[in-house]
Amino acid sequence: KAARRLSRSVHIDVMDGRFVTTRSVGPAALRHLPSGVYELHCMVADPLPWVAVAVAAKIKRVIIHAESPSARQAVLAARRFGLACAIALRPSTPWRRAKRFHGLIDRVVCLGVQPGANGRPWQRGVLVTLRALRRHWPAIVRGVDGGVSLKTIAAVREAGAEGCAVGSAIQRSSDPRGAYQRLRRQLRA
Repeated sequence: KAARRLSRSVHIDVMDGRFVTTRSVGPAALRHLPSGVYELHCMVADPLPWVAVAVAAKIKRVIIHAESPSARQAVLAARRFGLACAIALRPSTPWRRAKRFHGLIDRVVCLGVQPGANGRPWQRGVLVTLRALRRHWPAIVRGVDGGVSLKTIAAVREAGAEGCAVGSAIQRSSDPRGAYQRLRRQLRA
């Protein structure tokens, strides 16, 4: 509820303990979401079953990792169900991997941290990926998930990010609303 009071859209991570070492919420936790706009970041070995979960939970966008063996099938299923779809790239994944989904996705989400847990150190290499996407695929919307803070947001924006999923910089702040507003202003500056 707190996240929904700050932002129009809420980013939910699901992790299976295989794609990343951490586990998070299961499908049952998504059955009774309050009304709102949600996106589901599938950090799972097989994102395909999560597409049906997203549809049932009335989630608007799924984010699927390009590194997943079933990424293409999951993206195609998401599109058949009318979901908006994004491709996520780990920090070490080349930007060209997302280009394989040209025409099927509406954005690329570059991870600014190694995925799997909140608060991991920022990977400066995300800036290289953002710049490459902006130069070689200017029409795609570019986002960053992880490691975004008041210290990094200006560099992220200048490299080409148009949106960010922020957790720790808001949740660990003594003033979450103020942190959110400052980050939002910096991204739009």
